[in-house]
Amino acid sequence: MRHRGATEHAPAESLLLLDADTVHAGRPGIAEGWDYRVFYLPPALLAELAGHRPAFTVPAPYDPPLAGRLIRLHRRRDHGSLAAQEEFEALCTEILTRYTRRAIVATPPLPVAKVRRHLAADLQRTPSLDELAGVAGLPRFQLLRPSAAKPASPRMATCCSCACAVPSSS
Repeated sequence: MRHRGATEHAPAESLLLLDADTVHAGRPGIAEGWDYRVFYLPPALLAELAGHRPAFTVPAPYDPPLAGRLIRLHRRRDHGSLAAQEEFEALCTEILTRYTRRAIVATPPLPVAKVRRHLAADLQRTPSLDELAGVAGLPRFQLLRPSAAKPASPRMATCCSCACAVPSSS
């Protein structure tokens, strides 16, 4: 791939982490061609996930375990489920933690307490991530970040502990 005037090599099981406004051009590195899966994340979503506008330090890190998790997430059929959104946020946070310059903003304890009360009020219903974020007054993916406070229930542990994904080649 041509990126910022240089050629970057991204073998299978690599990630391609490119800012949306960066011009780049890809081509197969081998005669057989290539196959890849992509998550195009708007800059606003990355800012929501990180708590700031992130900049990637390495455009094509080789990371087989993370690439495998991204591919499995990409193939999921239940993208709208809370479990899929938690996995998406977990992967994104992991990528942002490993491959950007600034720390990720943690979830404040007070919004988490509001969500706990909301969940405790109706344990029979599974709310959406958007609903819980509205209760907390936080961006939805920031709500999934671990907080300093311990979860009050196993259900809340699932709701509040979780890393983002950008292109991976396979």
